[in-house]
Amino acid sequence: MLTVDTSLPDCELRTVIARECAKYGIVKHIRIVRQQRPPRCFVEMSTIPETQALLSAIADSPFGIGAVIELRTPSPH
Repeated sequence: MLTVDTSLPDCELRTVIARECAKYGIVKHIRIVRQQRPPRCFVEMSTIPETQALLSAIADSPFGIGAVIELRTPSPH
């Protein structure tokens, strides 16, 4: 799970997700799926070990050669 502002436009949200996922390697592709609640994204990394590192750290499940990450909006204080 990744806590991000899901109200951002896709282009900005993609940048935020990429920045977080880049901690685990090179991000090749991000696809945001807002039709589900909570929204999710599919992230493809450049290598399998990078994908495995992402899965261990923040991803919810593997999907093919990438990972699915649930997106959560921070709760207001």
